[in-house]
Amino acid sequence: MVYMEQIDFRNYLNDLTGIPNLTGSLKGIQAERVNLPKLILNRYDLKQIEIMNKEFILAQTKNADIEVKKLTTHEKLIRKAFKKPVIFFFNELGHYQAKHLTSHRINFVVNQGDVFLPEVLLILNGYKKEEMNREVVKLTNWAMMVLIYQLNYKTLQNKKITDLALIFKCTKMQASRIVDELKAAKLVELNQKGTYKYIQFPKTQDLWNSLKPFFQNPIIKRIYTDENLATGKLAGYTALDRYSMLHDGGIKTKAVYKKKFAEMTKGKEVKATPKEFAKYCFEIWNWDPQVLAKKDVVDPVSLYLSMRDYTDDRTQIALDDLLKEIGVK
Repeated sequence: MVYMEQIDFRNYLNDLTGIPNLTGSLKGIQAERVNLPKLILNRYDLKQIEIMNKEFILAQTKNADIEVKKLTTHEKLIRKAFKKPVIFFFNELGHYQAKHLTSHRINFVVNQGDVFLPEVLLILNGYKKEEMNREVVKLTNWAMMVLIYQLNYKTLQNKKITDLALIFKCTKMQASRIVDELKAAKLVELNQKGTYKYIQFPKTQDLWNSLKPFFQNPIIKRIYTDENLATGKLAGYTALDRYSMLHDGGIKTKAVYKKKFAEMTKGKEVKATPKEFAKYCFEIWNWDPQVLAKKDVVDPVSLYLSMRDYTDDRTQIALDDLLKEIGVK
């Protein structure tokens, strides 16, 4: 892992807040002289730092393997050993992990990301420089589908525009417009060889990071009913049950593309049922789940986007595990 230089940690906080000399100098400490488990010493680079004239122990993670529930224990051990509050410094941190630390009021800073320092009343959102300089616009549904397909299956690298048209069953002109849109958003590049142009996607994690500002929930609305419309791909908790150990809760949930649902129900009214009594939930989606689906289940990335705002911990843990399977965090 590449760490942020220690002097940059100080500059980052100063630049982000606009407060010069917000942080004092970093001082080395002889961690081996205090009563700390070897696990802690192996996992963190420990330094002493002043922020707003208050002394902290800066615990910089040495690897990307972050077991968030153990961090509360680690924080107590370090705080007890030095009798000073602790700030964890991460290169990257997932949404669920940040939420866990925030709920326990544990100080942390993410490299070019969030700053959560409640002990000095400093809570800010940071952004990577390239995201700050980019004008974020909403991507079309087709553009989102292409990116989600690549994240899920990783098979579109070096494809031609004509290949894209075949895969997504659209015209060559439509495929060309999609690529132009993605190129304008700086999400893909084109590599020309002779008369052909080949689509170049970033590495999976880089593509994921670049796509974050464009994230959209595919769900337009949910319809609860007792009617089995015999269409759609398994979604919601029913799909998460397939990908994880979570139970679906008894309501069978399916995702249906908005155009298909409109065609299916033309001249027909679907009788709604109160959620607590319904047998089925039909999610009406902005993009076609069938194009991206894994057999009878919606794809992992779309499932994550449809459920990422759920607040319960078990769901967030299952979604984090889902992202690990895709190879992102």
